[in-house]
Amino acid sequence: MVDTINQNCDLVLCVSDAVRDLAVHYGLQPSKCATSYIGTRQADAFATTQPRDAILRQDGTFALGYLGYMRRDKGFLFLLEALESLPEDLAKRLRFVAAARSDDEAMAARLHNLAPKLAELTHKDGYSHDDLDALCAEVDVGVVPVLWHDNLPQVAIELHSRHIPLLTSDMGGAKELANSPDMTFAAGDIAAFHARIAAILNNGVDLDAYWAAARAPTTMDVHITELLEHYSNEPMAQTAS
Repeated sequence: MVDTINQNCDLVLCVSDAVRDLAVHYGLQPSKCATSYIGTRQADAFATTQPRDAILRQDGTFALGYLGYMRRDKGFLFLLEALESLPEDLAKRLRFVAAARSDDEAMAARLHNLAPKLAELTHKDGYSHDDLDALCAEVDVGVVPVLWHDNLPQVAIELHSRHIPLLTSDMGGAKELANSPDMTFAAGDIAAFHARIAAILNNGVDLDAYWAAARAPTTMDVHITELLEHYSNEPMAQTAS
C-alpha cells in the first residue's frame, strides 16, 4: 500500500500534523504529505464567541465536559477510572457534564455512581448539532481523552470553536487546536490527568497564553481555498517540494 501511494499519488492530504507524522513514519514520502485541516461550519462560532475571563466559577468549581461516545477507544472508560480515583479534595470541586448515549449500561451505571463524589454530575443521553450552543454554555473545559491516533476529533473542533478550552490526551490531532502543554496529558495516564485537573483548580492555566497559542478553527471557505491551491499545483512541483 505504501509503495502504491508513493508511486502513484502526487499528494497525500493529512487532516492534522499527527496524521502526517504517522504517514511519514510508515513510509510515505514526506515531500508528498501535507497537513490540511478540515473545514467545518462549526468554525463560524469562533468569530461570534469570546473566551471567558476565567475557568473557575465563583464557588471555586469548574465544569468538565465530555461529548461523544461511551467507548473505550475514545477514552471514556479511562475517564471514568480517572474520575473514580480522583482525590476527594479535587472531586468535590469538579462538575462533570457527559453528553453521551447510554448504549453501554455498565458504563452508564458507573457514570451515575460518580454523582455523590463530584460537585455535580449531568448526563445527557447524546446530543445533536442543534444542541451545541446550549450544551457548551454549561461547560468550562472540554475533555478529549482519546487512547488512539484519532485524526482530529470533530467534537474537539465543536468545543474549540465556541472558545471552550480543551484538556486533551497527547494522542491524535486534538492537541493541535490549543497547542498548550498545560492542557495536555499522556494518553491513558491517570496520574497525569489528575495533575492537570489539580492545576486547573489551582488557577495554573493562563487563559491569555492559551488562546494566544491556539489555532483558529478552519472555516469551509478557507479549507476550499487551500484545497484548490493544492489541486492547482503541478504534480511534479508537489513531489519535489
